[in-house]
Amino acid sequence: MREAVRRNDLTGAERILSEAARVSPAAALDQLLPAVEDGLEVHRVALPHRAWELINLVGPAHAFTLLRQSVHYCVVNDSNPKYRDRFQPLRDLLPKVLDQHHLVSKPFGSKPADDAWIEKFSQTIFNSTPDVAAEAIGAALQEGMAPSAISEAIATAANLLVLRDPGRPE
Repeated sequence: MREAVRRNDLTGAERILSEAARVSPAAALDQLLPAVEDGLEVHRVALPHRAWELINLVGPAHAFTLLRQSVHYCVVNDSNPKYRDRFQPLRDLLPKVLDQHHLVSKPFGSKPADDAWIEKFSQTIFNSTPDVAAEAIGAALQEGMAPSAISEAIATAANLLVLRDPGRPE
């Protein structure tokens, strides 16, 4: 799916999604998410997750229709060179972090975090470049920290960022 999206092959990407949807809605989502993760911006990420939440409302038979919207969004955006260039550093960094910290085949850890760890780790993320923050998150996952603890630190860092945002110039 990711390669089809990168080639701007809408027909191929839809075919892959359709084949996966015949297996199950979850299989379709699993096929879609690597393409979504290729460009982390709010609409690209929110669309498939909102679609997934709606499956219980509209029924599993409509999973393909809902998830197909995300495929279109990904292909349309990836066809724009500026969009692709914007996310290329992420596309290079993520596989590096996953490999470096042996995260692909490793199950998630379950080490809990206390408030002091959350605060310290959120400051690490907040005060770091995206590359350094990604490395820190990879290291925390490799050490067995619970993803929920890491997510809490990321959310705290995001709140720090929002609270310090001066807004747009007039």
